[in-house]
Amino acid sequence: MNVAPRKLPPPRRLGEFIQVQNPTNRLNPQSLRKALYDLTKQLFGTDLSAAAVSLKNALRTRFGRNLRVGISDEILYNIICGDKTHLKYAHLEAYARYMGIPVSLILFYSRLFANQQDQTPRENLVMLNAFAKIIRDAQLKYDNTKKNVYNIDDLIRWAAIYRAEDNEPSLFPLREL
Repeated sequence: MNVAPRKLPPPRRLGEFIQVQNPTNRLNPQSLRKALYDLTKQLFGTDLSAAAVSLKNALRTRFGRNLRVGISDEILYNIICGDKTHLKYAHLEAYARYMGIPVSLILFYSRLFANQQDQTPRENLVMLNAFAKIIRDAQLKYDNTKKNVYNIDDLIRWAAIYRAEDNEPSLFPLREL
């Protein structure tokens, strides 16, 4: 019996970035999707199959642990181009590991980009000034002779540092802690 070989669909290519206009229809933050779209285009061109393979492999690089998450050309396309699939932390971790950076740097860039898109440059200045103070505070506390240097009290203090820098909170309105 002759069976015709199954024809595989062509690999998914990076398409156009689709902005989701209605915020209630969004699955993922638009600025984060745009950051991943631009990263994908810069790192892999339009070949989402190559991106998926590289990102999957990158997840296996930290202390032999493999974060189990689906990464395929179709999933990448649905996250970054069409906002049809929920972005998981492991997707961000894959990009971060591939680039050799912490996820927080991607999130930091995404927030700066979002403020820029929202035409709120003041928000970026507040964030940059506050983060500089927070980083200095963390550096002063750093002690490589101790196993556990940072704790939740540090995060609460850093939140206070951030709020003190933003005397006209609009992006992150004040809440009682």
